[in-house]
Amino acid sequence: MKKIILAGILCFLFADVFAQATSDSVAYQRQRLKINSMLVVRSQKFGQYDQSLSQHTGIFGFQTKKDIRRSNDILMDIVKTDNEIYKELKILLDYRAFQQTQAVDKSKEVEGNALESMYTITRLQKQ
Repeated sequence: MKKIILAGILCFLFADVFAQATSDSVAYQRQRLKINSMLVVRSQKFGQYDQSLSQHTGIFGFQTKKDIRRSNDILMDIVKTDNEIYKELKILLDYRAFQQTQAVDKSKEVEGNALESMYTITRLQKQ
């Protein structure tokens, strides 16, 4: 009888942990997709930068000031994109650390509740 009660309590507690973990992992996956899309955009911008470096519209095939400015503008845009990616990565890593500490805290809580239930069952059996 006590095994059935203990199993029921544990199932109830772990169901709550599982439901919270899946919602957390959905948010984590969304953040990862956002970062991956930003990386694709950055890759495209770098392709534009590489292409702009090969453009030589000046006399005798030299680069003009306009060519260099265009390349620098694209490079500055890449740097801004990189900064945004770093911010989003920081959010992702902070979120992951929060998830890990939350999981540890929840497991300790569940373990404590299970032990308290076992002590209560043992005490009631002795009575």
